[in-house]
Amino acid sequence: NNISPIVNSAGKTSFPPGFVEKSKKTPICSDHDLHFVASGNGVLVINDTEYRLGKGDVLLVYPGENFDVYTKGEENFVRYYIHFDFYNTKGLKRKTPILPNGGKWPRIVHIQTDTEIRTICSAIVYHHMHNQSMVSSIITGGELKALLGLVLNTYLNTKDGHQFRRIKSYKSIIKAGKFIRANYQRDITLQDMAREANLSETYFGNIFKKIIGKSPIDYLTSKRINHAKRLLIETDYNISEISSLVGYEDSHYFSYIFKQKEGITPSEFLSSLSETV
Repeated sequence: NNISPIVNSAGKTSFPPGFVEKSKKTPICSDHDLHFVASGNGVLVINDTEYRLGKGDVLLVYPGENFDVYTKGEENFVRYYIHFDFYNTKGLKRKTPILPNGGKWPRIVHIQTDTEIRTICSAIVYHHMHNQSMVSSIITGGELKALLGLVLNTYLNTKDGHQFRRIKSYKSIIKAGKFIRANYQRDITLQDMAREANLSETYFGNIFKKIIGKSPIDYLTSKRINHAKRLLIETDYNISEISSLVGYEDSHYFSYIFKQKEGITPSEFLSSLSETV
């Protein structure tokens, strides 16, 4: 929920059997480079480590890494690629999210049923290549967030992600998360959240952060700010009205929190939209 991904470039390539891409001066990725294999088999060599890929595999190249490609087998190696940033804010650009287990975003994930991710990748490539307007940027950002959610959900439901489900209070925290998402427009407190989970405030705060990756208040704030950005983009409500709609009765405090999270005030955010359009 905290990420606000932005697509920098996207495309689809098909490498023939026997293809080898090898250069002494392989370019270094300046952002994240996600690869989804639509068909065939190939190998991406990242900093001298080989990753053998087949249909349904999703691989992420981190910023600062370089890679080469070669094909395996007798059919074309077809892949979508998306260069992107997880965060569309100046201070967080190029940052890779840290998962609740302390690890980086997963390097490679296999999507067993790949129809949905193939559709999403196609939409991202189409909108990025055919329309460079603000609307197109919003659409590709939304599609990318859906894609990342699909990848993360698949990863967390593999054996590598089951450590969270072994935590005794996992279900209580998930219940509290649903409560926050359903009630963030109201004046809810940490005490309300802990009560919903039937846990003490201290224990609730600690275990929530361990499972979700951020404190309950930070999670609530992110939900509110994300909704506020949607309202700023999609409606004609003024800032005071939006402040109230996302759970902040004091519009000055709302502006303060918005700037803390986004690096600009709501007014500046609105101005940037007008300039882009």
